[in-house]
Amino acid sequence: MKTIIYFTPFVLFLGACSLLVEFEDEKKTPTERICDDGRDNDGDGFTDCDDQDCEFDEACGAPNANNMNNVYNNFNNNVNNQNNIIGPEICDDGEDNDGDGLYDCDDLDDCAWDPFCAPSEECFDDEDNDGDGAIDCRDPDCWGNFDCDRAGEHECGDGVDNEPGDQEGPEGDGLVDCMDPECEMNPICSQNLVRCDDTIAYTINVAMDFVYYFSDIYQMGFSSLCSPGQYCTIRPEVSRIPHCFPSPGTSAVPAYGVCGPTQKCGTGLVCARSDTISTTSDVCLPLCAPGHVNTCIGNLGICYQKMDDVFDGWRGERVETWLCDQPACDPMAADGTLESCQMSTSTCIPTTDLMGGAFCHQTVGTYGPGSACVTDHDCIRGHVCRQIPGDAGKVCHALCRISTDCGNGAPCFRADNRQFFGLCN
Repeated sequence: MKTIIYFTPFVLFLGACSLLVEFEDEKKTPTERICDDGRDNDGDGFTDCDDQDCEFDEACGAPNANNMNNVYNNFNNNVNNQNNIIGPEICDDGEDNDGDGLYDCDDLDDCAWDPFCAPSEECFDDEDNDGDGAIDCRDPDCWGNFDCDRAGEHECGDGVDNEPGDQEGPEGDGLVDCMDPECEMNPICSQNLVRCDDTIAYTINVAMDFVYYFSDIYQMGFSSLCSPGQYCTIRPEVSRIPHCFPSPGTSAVPAYGVCGPTQKCGTGLVCARSDTISTTSDVCLPLCAPGHVNTCIGNLGICYQKMDDVFDGWRGERVETWLCDQPACDPMAADGTLESCQMSTSTCIPTTDLMGGAFCHQTVGTYGPGSACVTDHDCIRGHVCRQIPGDAGKVCHALCRISTDCGNGAPCFRADNRQFFGLCN
């Protein structure tokens, strides 16, 4: 806020005049700093374009160069020049808010100590990720984690002593899975379920890096380790390691149907939350493995939703598990949108990993292929902002599925050969 004080009259030889003096208050009135980030930045109960501070923001309508709202002017700046409208760096919105060429956690001057940019503790990787001396469930950062807050041996089929450490004691009681009395009622122990956790190693790039997948959980769930009338699958409420379960029969919920404690999914399916199908209920999502088992049951969806990795203590391997889901939109559609992104001012952007997920963004970028950029939504539809071999920095690249999508003989580059989308190089 500015305080304007007039001193008048002021007598000169040429007559009376007024002297205008401006003072800057120490504290500015909060305003809606970013008008397309889905946040109520100034805490007034109104978000983005619903806030009157955003009335003239380009994200909500035609910009007004003389609008005094949201102007953070420096000492010698002209407040009527819209090029000077900048703001403090917001550390989690994907934007360069202060115009210094760095955004979010890359802007060390502004975001180095922001909680969003601080290392976070992964609660099940046996490492001290945030460097505070506490590992996994013994770290206070994990005390709100569902599995860490569950009393006792929270995973009864992985061959690991999962007794969670917490504020009351250290991790581990020396008892693994069914040896631990706390697993007595788990079906793995009460029904003597058999593990079917065979794995394959899948190579993901030219450097010969590889990941492990479970091999028998897809489609019909056939496994030589299961008896007739059983199939191999994962039921997270029982174990994240595959086991042989009785056939679900004709009452099983089909792919993408609503599921729950009494509504069991059919073979090759896991009851989980979808990105788009239901906002209130879990649904049966098909199990898949990018590059190995890409086909989704019913040919519906894309294999892009990654579950938490699980460490199989029986095999000594960390295994990836993936699910098919239906993304919000298609970034390579002819107009860059599907029904959920039909606004002329919106665009469909793939998730950072390019595995097939996508979301709608409120604004369309203006930078074409080869143009320097900072974020994906700087680029025109069907393009993303990346640096790949041969680039001096991040530039806009067209998305592709195969090389013929690129034209001019350009290759369709993938850093990970499992990626659903490649980049025209």
